[in-house]
Amino acid sequence: MMSNKGVFLEAVKSIKRLVKASKMLKWMIMLIFLYIILFFSGYIYSYGLGIVIDNAVDFHKNLLFKGIVYIAVGMSVSALINLLNKILSSYIKEQSVVNYKLLIAQNYIYGDYCRIHRQKTGELIGKFSSDTERAAQVISVFLPDIMRRIVVISGVVIVMLFTNLRIALVFLVSIPAILFFQINAHKHSEEPLSLYRESYGRRDAQINDIVGNVVAIKSYQLNNVVLKWMKDIFEVCIERFTKAMVSLPIFFSPSTVAVQLPSLLVAGVGSSLVINNYIAVDKFITVFSLSILGSEELRGLNSVFANLPGLIAYGKRLFPLWDVQKEKSGSRFIDFSSKLPVLSFESVSFKYPENGNENNQFVLKDITIEIKEGEKVAIVGTSGSGKSTIFKLSEGLYNSYEGSIKICGVDIKHCDVSQLRTLISYVGQDSYIFPGSILKNIVLSKPEASSDEISEAVNKAGLQGMIEKLPHGLNTILDENGSNISGGQRQRILLARALLRKPKLMLLDESTSMMDSKIEKEFISNLLKKDIFSTIVVISHRLSSITGVDRILVLYEGRIVGQGNHEELLKENKIYKKLYYDQYLEE
Repeated sequence: MMSNKGVFLEAVKSIKRLVKASKMLKWMIMLIFLYIILFFSGYIYSYGLGIVIDNAVDFHKNLLFKGIVYIAVGMSVSALINLLNKILSSYIKEQSVVNYKLLIAQNYIYGDYCRIHRQKTGELIGKFSSDTERAAQVISVFLPDIMRRIVVISGVVIVMLFTNLRIALVFLVSIPAILFFQINAHKHSEEPLSLYRESYGRRDAQINDIVGNVVAIKSYQLNNVVLKWMKDIFEVCIERFTKAMVSLPIFFSPSTVAVQLPSLLVAGVGSSLVINNYIAVDKFITVFSLSILGSEELRGLNSVFANLPGLIAYGKRLFPLWDVQKEKSGSRFIDFSSKLPVLSFESVSFKYPENGNENNQFVLKDITIEIKEGEKVAIVGTSGSGKSTIFKLSEGLYNSYEGSIKICGVDIKHCDVSQLRTLISYVGQDSYIFPGSILKNIVLSKPEASSDEISEAVNKAGLQGMIEKLPHGLNTILDENGSNISGGQRQRILLARALLRKPKLMLLDESTSMMDSKIEKEFISNLLKKDIFSTIVVISHRLSSITGVDRILVLYEGRIVGQGNHEELLKENKIYKKLYYDQYLEE
């Protein structure tokens, strides 16, 4: 368990980062001015109350009226300030949520892929949604709460010092006792509160996973299994919530009693001073009323200390995403006109760095490839042989490989990342369809494309027939991830998006897998025509669809075990021959 000092320092660090990321510091400073005015309204109210009580017996009309006016002014100003406080706090919260989410999105998009891809989807969505909301709630309520209490308690002490030193001292003496009880109460309640918040983070992640995989749940009839998972998680949440809620009154009860001390001591000492004519009745009523106000603020410190574990917990979940380093980029530009190989791997070996485990197996082992301008190359192999990894490395998503990878003769570690990816169009089997129209999805790769360029890409992707049948054509709105069209049609849209860029190198990773085998073969055959692209590398599960390429690379357990055209490999390579005929028999 962290010491009180450790918790405090950790909370201060979290507050500083959350405030900085919220970009709301100037508005929080404005809140401090509001709280100063709020204290003065409380003082005016207390001052008026003192006048009214002091003159109620003698019924001095003018003084009574003056006191009532002070009370009315104090109450009115206080009500107005509280309203402004709510409005401003709500604004701070909403703007903080936006800024936190934008920061995560920015780091996720521009960050080092090697670090980002380790995040579990459900956990990531949970951090994006619930954790940012809760962190913003804490920073927009918790921090202003601290500031208000400091301003009010400081104001109460200052007024007391100017009114009567004895009363000020008895009020100040009671504060350490209150803080002692509250800090120790917080110390014991820290663990159950942290566990409670952690379980809610897991709950949200589980919900997101279920929402994203509902088709699989139905397909495999996992309804009961998933519901049991949910019930188990909810039971843990309720159990930890109960323990946390029980711990609060148990540990905070002594401090709740202790916060009554300041006003009781002020009442006792102040009454004695009034009886002995050391202080006027109206001044005593004023400071006594302020002592009640100060006691209430001291009582509220319970919630401040209770929020510290949550503040630290949210920071621990969000800060790693905020700390993701930006993707490294070199400064060398690639010469488009270079006659060197478009893509070359020289003795490349690679293993995924997931768990920092030195015993991880190499996915690629001593790979040497040279793909020249204009070549049409296919990569085939069993599942897990490293095919898709070659594409990821070609795009510069990982830098922790042995050997060298070059695009047009330039090592990609030294390339400008932005330019590198303008040279490459990558289409994977799980590439995403964005919300909006078909046209919007196609022109994402080249927003400035002309209508002729768009038409050309649409025709080459084989989309024209489908679009002509739609009532709104290219302006047809797609549902989430294109769920209102078929898988093959989605892939054609993605291919049109890639074709529109006219890249130097096109990487197709199972990008036609949802098409009918006959249509896929025809499509790839058309795509490999000399008048389309200079260089194409394709991965396809159906070997019958890629027999027309210039060269086929055969991968097995991370190594290249053969290369040549279809006829050569069918005669000479046992692995390729087995792959081809196994699929032929299946078809």
